[in-house]
Amino acid sequence: YRALKRSDTLYACAPTGTGKTVSVLYPALRLVGEGVHDKVFYLTPKTTTAKMAKECIELLAKEGANVRAIVLTAKENACTRNMICRKRASLCPLSDMKNMADATLALYDKGITVVTVSDVRRVAAEYSVCPYELELCYSELADAVICDVNYLFDPRAYIRRYFDQGGRFSILVDEAHNLAERAREMYSAELSLSALTEKLNSPLISPTSKLALAAPELIARVHRTLFPYLKDEIRKTKEGVELGAVTMSDLPGALYELFDEMIDLLDAELKRSYSLKDELSVERVALLRELYYDARRLGQTAERFDDCYRLFIFYTGGDIKLNLFPMDTGPIIRSVLEKVSGAVFFSATLSPMNYYRSVLGADRTSEVVEALSPFAPESLSVSIVDKISTRYSERERTLPAVSRTIAAVVSARRGNYMVFAPSFEYLEMLAADFRARHPKIRILEQKRNMTAAEKAEFLAEFEKDDPHYLVGFCVLGGIYSEGIDLVGDHLIGAVVVGIGMPSLSYEREAMAAYFEEKYEAGKEYAYIYPGMNRVLQAAGRVIRTEGDRGVIVLIDDRFDDPVYKKSIPALWRGMEYVGDAKELQARIKDFWQGVDEENKER
Repeated sequence: YRALKRSDTLYACAPTGTGKTVSVLYPALRLVGEGVHDKVFYLTPKTTTAKMAKECIELLAKEGANVRAIVLTAKENACTRNMICRKRASLCPLSDMKNMADATLALYDKGITVVTVSDVRRVAAEYSVCPYELELCYSELADAVICDVNYLFDPRAYIRRYFDQGGRFSILVDEAHNLAERAREMYSAELSLSALTEKLNSPLISPTSKLALAAPELIARVHRTLFPYLKDEIRKTKEGVELGAVTMSDLPGALYELFDEMIDLLDAELKRSYSLKDELSVERVALLRELYYDARRLGQTAERFDDCYRLFIFYTGGDIKLNLFPMDTGPIIRSVLEKVSGAVFFSATLSPMNYYRSVLGADRTSEVVEALSPFAPESLSVSIVDKISTRYSERERTLPAVSRTIAAVVSARRGNYMVFAPSFEYLEMLAADFRARHPKIRILEQKRNMTAAEKAEFLAEFEKDDPHYLVGFCVLGGIYSEGIDLVGDHLIGAVVVGIGMPSLSYEREAMAAYFEEKYEAGKEYAYIYPGMNRVLQAAGRVIRTEGDRGVIVLIDDRFDDPVYKKSIPALWRGMEYVGDAKELQARIKDFWQGVDEENKER
């Protein structure tokens, strides 16, 4: 409350189940009620956390708060006309705004505490207006807006009616540990010469148009500008493919001119194409819009290019690709926060805090809260098996030891467990080995590219009341390592194998060099801290409520390294290092025996 009232920024880390959502929403809404701020934006990267914010506001209203809110959804989800407006606005029968004011007031008069997309669609259909535009119009009447983080931080998707000029807004960022990686995606831009050539040579574009006539020289200029930087770096692989890459801290001046010219040509051709009414006009406009927005993204990113950015140029078998990529998201996020009147970044895993303060834009006045767990230490057993290496070069050799360790955890008590591996390749290898050794234990595997139905079916197996063993093998950083709630006996243990660090890449290596020079912590910022956050998120699936009891086991010798230890949260009181599977099994059995004795006393 004090941080928001003073227009400060607060970074808050507190365990799952301690009430973070209500602890940020209540004071923010109170400031709106007091007239200090005009609106609250609750930003989240996931629909699950948006649902919790919705339920929290409804609870506050039930207890007497006079509050109105809306959950903004993506245009694709709100639209009932297959996004036809993206081809041409006039094609959509709902593009007329004349009934929008009446529709907005009608929706408000329904007295819904938290309006959702289904509420919006019903009213939009009644008044024949665009559901997405109705969402935005209604948000102006709302006290709180629940939406994705890109509605503030993405330079192409932010809500212009609020954040072009800024205002007296409280910003609440849930699952804040995800924002830095999201911001890198939002503020980067790519160009592939082969893809650009293919699109500019499309038969949809008239060969006599200014764009088509200028295309060969544009493509040649891109090649002439970039290839000189690459030519001394190109090498042939054993297969005869030519590869090369270069990293630059300056953007060649010729690229600014190229991007501007591409934008101007595409803008003119797009405007001309709107007046054409032939049978290919819709497809032509769609192609030109895609090209135009890609070019504009390049131009806008080039304008932001500064000491925090790097230019990557790649050469692969004749094709040239460039990537404008931000090393440091801190200055970017800080510049966005200048448009609002206070922000709270919160998560269960902002550890180490100094790292997250840096990449999330903190300054010297920023506040920090790190709350210990209020739950009894006896509710959680954390063990680290630090005598097994799971580095890539040693995974096959240590596979039997990892399987034995997992078996030691599972054999201590019947129930549901999740095992998290650093990659799908290792997951498949580990699951196959464990299945061969323990054929009577039921195993589920997370698959690559699962459909929504398959994802839900996988999770539903853990929600069944079944007294037998169930072990789910999942990938670190994937859909089951964040944002799922399996309370009580639905999940009693998590085994995390390895660190889950980002893969080696030119971009990551450049980040390491950047942060090494800035903080003398290059490897930590580029690899270790992002990887450890995946570990903490996966382990956090076990204890979700005050009544949960469970075990966490981390397997890797690097967990004993002081650099990695910095990320281990203080709330893991009673954590112990164990040497082998036999010692681990005994420790976990003792833990469950204590849980059973506690239950008997109750």
